[in-house]
Amino acid sequence: MVPASGTFEKFGPRVNDLVFSVWGDPLSEAEALAGGLIDVMDCAAPAAYIEPPADWWTDPEITLGELAASGIYFFALNNQMWPIGHGGWINYTCQRCLDARQFRRALAHLSDKAAMVTNMKGYAEAKETFIPPILHDWEGEESLPIYEYNQTLAEQALIEGGFKDWDSDLVMEYSPGHDGVVVEELPSLRGWIRSDDPDRTYASQLLRNELIKLGIPESFTIADRSTCYYHVYVARDFHVYTDSLSGRDPGGCYEIFYSGSESHIGYWSEEFDYWFEKFKYAATMEEGFEACHMFIRIIARDVASIPLYSLVGYFAHRTNYGTHPGEEIFSGKWEGFANELGVGFSNFWTYLNAHPEEVSVYDPYYGWFVNVPDLKGGTLRQGMLFDIERFSPVHAEWFNDWLVLNQIYEPLIKYHPYNATEYVPWLAQSYEVGTWDKSGVGNCTKIRFKLIPGIRFHDLTLLTPEDVAFTYQYMKDWISVAWYWAVTNFDHAEVIDDLTVDICFNSESLWALSWSMVPVLPKHIWEGKDPAVWNPEEDDKVIGTGPFMCRKDGVVGRVDHVPGQYVHLEANPLYHRKYIWPDVCDAIGNVGVRDGWVTIIDWGSVAYYISFPRAYDPALDVDKNGVIDFNDLLEIGIAFGKRWPPPWYVNC
Repeated sequence: MVPASGTFEKFGPRVNDLVFSVWGDPLSEAEALAGGLIDVMDCAAPAAYIEPPADWWTDPEITLGELAASGIYFFALNNQMWPIGHGGWINYTCQRCLDARQFRRALAHLSDKAAMVTNMKGYAEAKETFIPPILHDWEGEESLPIYEYNQTLAEQALIEGGFKDWDSDLVMEYSPGHDGVVVEELPSLRGWIRSDDPDRTYASQLLRNELIKLGIPESFTIADRSTCYYHVYVARDFHVYTDSLSGRDPGGCYEIFYSGSESHIGYWSEEFDYWFEKFKYAATMEEGFEACHMFIRIIARDVASIPLYSLVGYFAHRTNYGTHPGEEIFSGKWEGFANELGVGFSNFWTYLNAHPEEVSVYDPYYGWFVNVPDLKGGTLRQGMLFDIERFSPVHAEWFNDWLVLNQIYEPLIKYHPYNATEYVPWLAQSYEVGTWDKSGVGNCTKIRFKLIPGIRFHDLTLLTPEDVAFTYQYMKDWISVAWYWAVTNFDHAEVIDDLTVDICFNSESLWALSWSMVPVLPKHIWEGKDPAVWNPEEDDKVIGTGPFMCRKDGVVGRVDHVPGQYVHLEANPLYHRKYIWPDVCDAIGNVGVRDGWVTIIDWGSVAYYISFPRAYDPALDVDKNGVIDFNDLLEIGIAFGKRWPPPWYVNC
């Protein structure tokens, strides 16, 4: 079993192809993994496959990794629809606002979290806050309002809010005076239930049964993901929805309660906004902790929504490279799978690092095959519950969209895979956090990024600081659904030189680095485009800087995608961290003894081998593909006269 920790490399990719295939539900995807059709799942392993009779614990073909959850499943409540809420901003002197809060508290008492965890065979933990398990320390030590599952307490909360069966017709009503003199019929509670997730379906049906017992009118509908999305996030004609969130900072899952987010929750509270802004713009960790503890308790007190559980199960991947036709030369175990904190094995670092343990290489000198470790090649097959919907990094929202897009488009920095508080410079070779003086505001955060030299987009256009500056302004101007949370505090960017750019925010915040993770767009492609109507895949312009790229029929930027079936990406041959080692010898030609420079002697050593072949020497295989040829000379030529490795290239 692999915990959410370990080593990872900063160079790759190590496979030639990355294929995402669609399976529709966790059980079908698990069956595909068990049958060797895919190498890794994008969701937690179903309990039915972890426990007997399909026991992956004892299956040598399956490797399990502990799930360190960064996500929360919860009942999303629409605070703008009666009786969940009174609409508008919460007024704590308004009786209907207070009564609606009693109704929400009753729903919390009707949420049987223990039954939900039991239904998941214990591979979940009940939650009372929206702080992910990986950030437990941020919950603090102070006591929280706890809403235990108890029908009596639920009925008591309802009565205190004026809700009961006032006319004895077995249907609950509301009395504004709490006395039955004036009685209002309750609207039917509209609940939307995702048909693709059996655990969410079970949770919603539990709540629905409780509503029926109490005579609360309801209209719960089981529907596919797209239908639920429309009614919850677009039309917002819902009262209850079994939702999910994830976050790598303690405020990530609370952003939906902030009025400035204009989320589907519709919880508008001046008190919460005050503390959330204190947290968001905290200059020190102490200020952040204080504000975080305050807004956690406000949300728990008001039951703006109901946290249910976080997953505590396991992720799974194939232990060995599969027996696929035409790929027999790839033998042995998979190496390089990274169990990222809160994400599992399906992540950027796995796709960058994963490779077959050994590759069978034909050695013409001896005339037979030899097994060589750590070469590049093969195909990594990733399972997905759902197909990608949008290839646009401006508006793509779903997890599976970004499973693909994160391999194509890259940010300046990335999250460290095993530490929730650390970042890894990526397109940037370094960064420096400082301040700038904004008129009328004072000190605001400024982050200076120095880019890695020579990075090229997939269409070979050079990445420049102008692309970075353009991206932030573009994402803000067009109100990017995916990245507005990051760029809403962006003020302006200043290009300092041909490698350096300052990103200036309109406030001071210790969270500004997390706002710097926006995927950089190629200005020459996106400038002048209206992302509401322009889709890059329609013009063969899905082009970023990432380790994998879209390429079909020889056209870079053209997607290889069959809707409902698969997405195919190819390794980027000019990736800025590609898996090469052009320093093959020292200054006097001793192969395998590297001197830290790429010189004519390195070129000559490879050229001599090509002219006079001998036994395969891994040290001369610059691009690590099992063949020593002109392509190795080309890689030496690209890096000629440079130090190797450069500081941004080496292992962590």
